[in-house]
Amino acid sequence: YYALAFHKGELSAEHKKVVTFLENTAESDDSYANFGVRAVNVDDKEVDKRILDIYKASKITKLPALVVLFPPVFREPKVAWKGPLTLEAAKQVVDSPARREIAKRILGGQSAVWLFLESVKPKDDAAALKTLTTALAKMQKALRLPT
Repeated sequence: YYALAFHKGELSAEHKKVVTFLENTAESDDSYANFGVRAVNVDDKEVDKRILDIYKASKITKLPALVVLFPPVFREPKVAWKGPLTLEAAKQVVDSPARREIAKRILGGQSAVWLFLESVKPKDDAAALKTLTTALAKMQKALRLPT
């Protein structure tokens, strides 16, 4: 993932602390979050056009703002999350109870952890969950993991 802190002009001391928090978290061996961080002054004439395109496509209404991109395995950058550049928002982006639970299970030896994310279409979600539940039930009986 990549976190872009978009702003105009100089960042305030408060917003610099948020960027520093994100940088320290990204570099920490104790963090389960995997992301890079970059502060981007949208008024800077040297800003890469691709970054400005991400800024424009994000349709941010208020700066400074934080935009988190999905990992670069996708051909075009895709926004995973956007919101205010606040310490509270940054903490929610890099950590959550769900993230801790997934990490605990994987580090505890579970071979896989399945995550079902709901969409805005409950009917489609119900069908997808039924398909996943059926497939998992079959896999639990059929798959044999090495010792």
